[in-house]
Amino acid sequence: MCGNQSGNATCCFVRDAAEGALRPVTPEGVTDAWPSPDGTGIVAWQAGRGYVLFPLAADELRPLPGLGPDDAIARWSPDGRAIWVWRRPGLAILVDRYDLATGQRQRLAEINPRNSIGVLGVRLTLADDPAVHGYQTWQALSHLFVVEVAPVP
Repeated sequence: MCGNQSGNATCCFVRDAAEGALRPVTPEGVTDAWPSPDGTGIVAWQAGRGYVLFPLAADELRPLPGLGPDDAIARWSPDGRAIWVWRRPGLAILVDRYDLATGQRQRLAEINPRNSIGVLGVRLTLADDPAVHGYQTWQALSHLFVVEVAPVP
């Protein structure tokens, strides 16, 4: 779980099931954390570093080059060897498989929302098959009126 204790910045913790004690497993300043399917690591955003893989059994973190602030994690791949990331550089939502061993990206899907007018934000959910997905958009719509004032006689 991720959160913050009073007076401290956000970090991620592991909870001991027997004792209930929390043990920090990331440094402070970590957000947007995604635990691996096998429970051996966490991919998270660390301020000043970008996306990083934090192995739970070791103290060595591993930066994930090629991922940046415009990328958002959708989920881990079913085999646990990659994460699926997405970004919205224009109207389309681009979904890539990011291989954790090589840092290589491979396009999995391009999702085109039916209505992109006034879209301010998107939330994406992917199933094990990236062709099965759901998304939610936030829109800002308004009306424009033209008012003509007749001259006073």
